[in-house]
Amino acid sequence: MFKIILNPPHIVEEQSLKEYESIGELIEGIFPLSTDFFYISWNNIDVSLSYKYDLSIIFEDFVYIIKFLESKDRILKLAFPSNTFNVVWNIRKEGNNISILSQWNTVLSHNEKTLNDNSFLNIDSNLFKNELSKILKFIYEIIINKKESINGQLLNDIFYNKPNI
Repeated sequence: MFKIILNPPHIVEEQSLKEYESIGELIEGIFPLSTDFFYISWNNIDVSLSYKYDLSIIFEDFVYIIKFLESKDRILKLAFPSNTFNVVWNIRKEGNNISILSQWNTVLSHNEKTLNDNSFLNIDSNLFKNELSKILKFIYEIIINKKESINGQLLNDIFYNKPNI
């Protein structure tokens, strides 16, 4: 089982975000508190991720996974480099089935051993895409709502790279 669980974070309201030049910086600027979390449920094991810090690092990786799911490629190895979400996913596509073999190195919830004891995940590709799309849609909606406050070139880059979700 793989599920993304969103919690309502604090969001910076009336502030210019024009100084940010990358999606990571922008996400850190949008979410002022490092204590706001969303979760990934991996084989019924919850993994905490910070909106401010983890998401700012892994957002583009989630975009890349969605694009991989839509491609003809069958194998993807992806390392998430966050200090509190350091994991390697070896993803294999076979028809509508996705299998992921993971190696959990560091997670905020400090349950790496339990996660590594349950490192294999099998999931339908549409379900996997739908779960990953939850967090992406959430962020894109915030960006659209704040588009007047965001650097125009960054906004163009973000939406040029946006997957079909």
